[in-house]
Amino acid sequence: MFEMWVWKCLTPHPPIVVHEVGKGREAVSQKTVDAMNTLSRILSDKEPDILFLLTPHHHYHRGLHIIIGEQYRGNLGMFGAPEIEIHLEGDPKAGDKLQKHLQDYVPVSVERQREVILDHASIVPLSFLLKTWGKKPRLLIANPIGLSPEEAFQTGKALNDLDDGN
Repeated sequence: MFEMWVWKCLTPHPPIVVHEVGKGREAVSQKTVDAMNTLSRILSDKEPDILFLLTPHHHYHRGLHIIIGEQYRGNLGMFGAPEIEIHLEGDPKAGDKLQKHLQDYVPVSVERQREVILDHASIVPLSFLLKTWGKKPRLLIANPIGLSPEEAFQTGKALNDLDDGN
């Protein structure tokens, strides 16, 4: 399930950096576009089995709010590009394991849905990354907005210590 964290990164998520949204206007954020393309190239041979994505624009509660879905789906239609659509399988077992591990360190809440609608903070980086990967990873998302700075630090340490034990 969680053999090890292969890589970690922070990415910006303005929809305009996606060509189908920007339609040429993405040039105003060219450094961001270049950085996202570089990140995608760097990670092209590091396809994860499970991608754990933190998004500040999804539902949130006090603490870390994990959104566990069987499916994750979304598009950039609200930004004029419905053709940029993401559909990924979830991993509810991994979500349960993550919750059990993290709840010993920080407040954790969980929301379960059959199909989770992705926000643009998820879709924008995924639209770059998925272009370079041969397979689609299973997805798990969470919103960290409800964490205090100290709890966010503790979450990072706890995630770093997560071991599947398999």
